[in-house]
Amino acid sequence: MKPASCLLLTAALLTTHLSAATVGLNATWDEFDWNQSNPTTPNAGILNLSGQSGTGFTAAIGQNTLDIDGTAGVDSAGRPRISQTFTPQALSAVGDTVSFTFNATVANAMVAGDSQFRFAFMDTQHNQGIWASVDFGAPGGNTMTTRFDNSITDPSVSGSYVAGNLGHFLNSGGTRGNSSGIPNNTGIGDAATLSAIHNFSLVATRVAGGLSWSFSWGNNAGPAVETVIIGSVFDDGIIQANGANATMSTVDGIAFMLWNEAPFGNGITGSFSISDVAVNGVNAVPEPGAAGLLLLSGLAAARRRRK
Repeated sequence: MKPASCLLLTAALLTTHLSAATVGLNATWDEFDWNQSNPTTPNAGILNLSGQSGTGFTAAIGQNTLDIDGTAGVDSAGRPRISQTFTPQALSAVGDTVSFTFNATVANAMVAGDSQFRFAFMDTQHNQGIWASVDFGAPGGNTMTTRFDNSITDPSVSGSYVAGNLGHFLNSGGTRGNSSGIPNNTGIGDAATLSAIHNFSLVATRVAGGLSWSFSWGNNAGPAVETVIIGSVFDDGIIQANGANATMSTVDGIAFMLWNEAPFGNGITGSFSISDVAVNGVNAVPEPGAAGLLLLSGLAAARRRRK
C-alpha cells in the first residue's frame, strides 16, 4: 500500500460523526424547599408553580420573613429549587456534549446579591452536577460564576441521590470560572430593567482528561453576550463523590434555584418565569465502516510482510 493510501486510511479510521437529539421534557416540574420536604412538619412551603409546560413555568415565591433576632438564623423554607429529570444523555465518551438553553424574566425587583440566580445540569446516578450563576441586580464582584457540585441530595440525609431531595444541590462553594461583566448593563431582577428578557446557555463536553464546560448570558437590551469558559479541563474522575470516585457520565436532569431566603425582600412576594427551555444531547459516534477498514488495513500489512 502506498504511503498516501495509508494516510487516507488512517484518517478514515479516526473519523466520527455526531448524533444529535433534542430531549423531550416533562410538562410538569418538581419543587423543593426545606419546609416542603421536612419529614416531621411538611407543608406547602413558599414556592408555587403555575403555567407549567415542557418549555418552562412561572414560580411565585411567597412571603418569607427573615429571623432577624438571630435565634433561628433564617427561615428554612428559603432558597427554592425547581427541577426535572429526563432520559439520561451520555457524557462519558470524548466528544459527548449536552446543552441547555432558556429565557428568564422577573416580575418583581430582587434584592441585590452575589451569585443568586442559579441553574444546573444533574447526574442523579452519581449524585453530582454542574451549576452556573449570575447576580441579582447590580454586580457584586464576579457577576457570573460556575462550579462542579459533588452532591445533589443533602449529605446528612444520604450519601447517594434521593429522588426529589435537592437539599445540597447548587449549594457548593468556590469558583471554577467567572466574569465580572453584565450584558448591556442590564442585570436580572434589577428594578430599572424588569422588562428585559434574559437568555442563558450551559454546555458541557467530555474531553480528553475530564470535562470542559461554558455558559453564556445575554438579553434583549442589546447584542452583547457575556460568556464564561472553563479554561482548563476539569478532571471529574478524581472527585470524591460522597466517598466514591465517579465521573459525571450522564446528564439526566436540570434545575433552577434562587440563592436567597427572601429574594424579593423580607416578607415580600414576587415571581419569575422560565421559558423556551431546550436540552440537547450530542454523541460522538465512530463511523460504521471504521472497524472494517481497520481489519482491511491489518490484512494489507500482513500481505506486504509475506511479500
